[in-house]
Amino acid sequence: MADRLPELPLPAEIAKKLKDPFQKAWNDSFLKGQKYACEQGGFIFITRSKPKEIRAVRARAGETFLQRPSDKVPKDSNPGIDLSRVIGAGNGSILLGTFHTHPLREDRASPYPSDADTDNAWRRQLPGFVIGRAGIMHYGLEYREDARNPGGYPPQPHGSRTVYRSHKVGNRPNNAPYQKDDALWEEDFDEEGGQSSTADSNPDC
Repeated sequence: MADRLPELPLPAEIAKKLKDPFQKAWNDSFLKGQKYACEQGGFIFITRSKPKEIRAVRARAGETFLQRPSDKVPKDSNPGIDLSRVIGAGNGSILLGTFHTHPLREDRASPYPSDADTDNAWRRQLPGFVIGRAGIMHYGLEYREDARNPGGYPPQPHGSRTVYRSHKVGNRPNNAPYQKDDALWEEDFDEEGGQSSTADSNPDC
């Protein structure tokens, strides 16, 4: 028989508790300057013992992309982060949810949860958080309901996929770079108009 879960915090409380780690993930999305961006994110845990501690564990960053769209990197192509393998659970911790940034310019990609994000939330049966220029957006379940595999993802559900709506649970991060002057982008494109560098596997973005 699976263990029972303790009472778990709701999304607004999680966002408030993790304001600083969420801000750090946002800052780290632009380590190569405001022309470039990568998704940063990870996993949210809570301890069973009192006083309960909510903590964020970072995963490896996604690829680094130029923020300006081009023929080679069209609008809405996102350099996603891989959160398929849970790390950092620790002894007795419960996985509450996941978080990641959407750092690309709003004319390049949406700051809101994508279809892939909401699909992952359904398969993982956990709350998710997107940190972007629109604010901190929650999507998926309000809280974890399945006690199986408490330090990782619960078993995937069966049946029809649930469609989740996102809602804002925190303000946008500070110092969101937004580059509007196309002249400042010229050095990033080759003479034929293609992108000179599209991706970088550097884990630190």
